[in-house]
Amino acid sequence: GRAYYLWCLIFHMYTYTVQYSIYACPEICHCDAIESSVNCKGRDLNSLPDGIYVEVASLDLSHNFFTEIPSALSEFKNLEWLDLSYNQIAALSRDALNGFDSLRSLDLSNNLFQSWSDIHNQVFVSASSLSWLYLSQNSLKGFPDIADDYLSSPTLQHLFLVNCSITNINSNFLQGLPDIQLLDLSYNSIDVLSDQIQSDTLITLNLTECGLQRIQDALYSLKALQLLKVGQNNQLKYFHAKSQTLRYLDAPDCDMSTIPTGSYPALVDAVFRGNHLRELPARAFESMEFVHNVDLSRNAISRVSSEAFLGVKSLTYLDMSYNTISELDPKTFNSNFKLKVLKLSHNYL
Repeated sequence: GRAYYLWCLIFHMYTYTVQYSIYACPEICHCDAIESSVNCKGRDLNSLPDGIYVEVASLDLSHNFFTEIPSALSEFKNLEWLDLSYNQIAALSRDALNGFDSLRSLDLSNNLFQSWSDIHNQVFVSASSLSWLYLSQNSLKGFPDIADDYLSSPTLQHLFLVNCSITNINSNFLQGLPDIQLLDLSYNSIDVLSDQIQSDTLITLNLTECGLQRIQDALYSLKALQLLKVGQNNQLKYFHAKSQTLRYLDAPDCDMSTIPTGSYPALVDAVFRGNHLRELPARAFESMEFVHNVDLSRNAISRVSSEAFLGVKSLTYLDMSYNTISELDPKTFNSNFKLKVLKLSHNYL
């Protein structure tokens, strides 16, 4: 019995020693062997610390003083998540990610890029598993006008360009991203959205608080778009578009006085809360006749035509609370057989 317990003790000590040697951790960092993660955030680093275990999958080097992506990182063949946000990287050469074959997510937000020319348009091609790319809070400004300079990555699906001082959108800037599914352009300065964005794969487009004033003849060339977010564009008055695929339209706190015109046959959810709608005329929703859920709360609606919702046969949820409606024809919802929830609180009924 004692010999067995002694053998077990020796075995566990040996296992611990082997694991410690494999999962050695730099003293200034925090490591999690189970998660294969290393956190060296905010350690005043300008070079890679020694002792990072070779099986690392997630590495946080944010809030440091790196001026480039350390080439030694390519030796970590299991590295999937790399955070280099809040550093001092001002340029990416074409070979900056050579050998990063397992990298799935790269965060370069809040660095020192000043234009798209600081980022070689082919640099992300060599990261053959890259799916998530964060470039937010870099002053990238407008997209390049030269067709050959568009960003390229055959695998990238999620691109974040929040608050990048972008003022224009080139029609072909997604051409080099054949698998792109999400594009976040929120908090930029794009005053007009027309049909300049083209993609067969983009599902989600975020243009929240971009200073948008007009959406004109837009969305038609986004063949897979399902979610459009344009909230907090408090100068957005005009909205006309056509989309065969759009399912969710999120447009709260804008300046629209009419329901968007155009054609949205697949639309399910529409949020127009906090706009400047004053009336709902007959067939106000003919552009989105199959919509299920509509939020019209916190507008200035005082008049609702008895035929405003005529033909909207799938309507199940309608919020018109916090308006100035004083009367409502009893026949208003006669054709809305599926309507289950109707909110009219805080009106003058």
